Amino acid sequence: MTGKISDYLQVYLDLGLTPIPLKPRSKEPLVKWGNGWNPTLKELKQRARQLGINWGIQCGAEIAALDFDSENAFRSFIEAHPEANSWPSSKTGRGYHLLMRPKKPIRSQRLDGIEIKCLGSYVVVPPSIHPSGTEYCFEKPLNGNLIEVDIEELLGSGAVNQANKENLGIENAPSDFALRYGRSHYPQSLCGRATKVFTLSDEKLKHLLSLRQKSSGTDTPSI
Repeated sequence: MTGKISDYLQVYLDLGLTPIPLKPRSKEPLVKWGNGWNPTLKELKQRARQLGINWGIQCGAEIAALDFDSENAFRSFIEAHPEANSWPSSKTGRGYHLLMRPKKPIRSQRLDGIEIKCLGSYVVVPPSIHPSGTEYCFEKPLNGNLIEVDIEELLGSGAVNQANKENLGIENAPSDFALRYGRSHYPQSLCGRATKVFTLSDEKLKHLLSLRQKSSGTDTPSI
């Protein structure tokens, strides 16, 4: 199994990607990833000695993913966009990831049942194990290449821009995924109801919090 993991890690590094070790059968990182996380293959191999850990890839300028929660959603998208049928894709616990190199990196967001994983996020990749026990595996392998894709053109720039306003409300806000599992400009307290909300002086943060509360219908939790 260690050799198999090493092969995957080498492929990811050869593509200029940044692997992130995750907890076993989890999407939660074992490290503080971000701009300061730039591991070597040797360091990653040392991490791989911890049996059963999962792996993610930091998204952004080098890679982005469209995350489909079901096979039907993925197949419907491929029917509507046949050019995407040859792009690298992987089977997940419930659906599929479609992988690409973004021509222009955009914020991570949700759009019409698709989660776009790009700036401020990461994607779980093979040879990981989903919490359900399903193994992540490539349906269409990377083959040493990622297709460059204009995500806004693919999905419609108008729809993407509207999703930016509806989902985030402010410039450069991170995705919920990044808030839960990674480092971002915003505190973990904005992740949701499971954590305390700390009142900050930054009006943008207050506005973001207000938007999330309105969308979820929850009241402000007390400290």
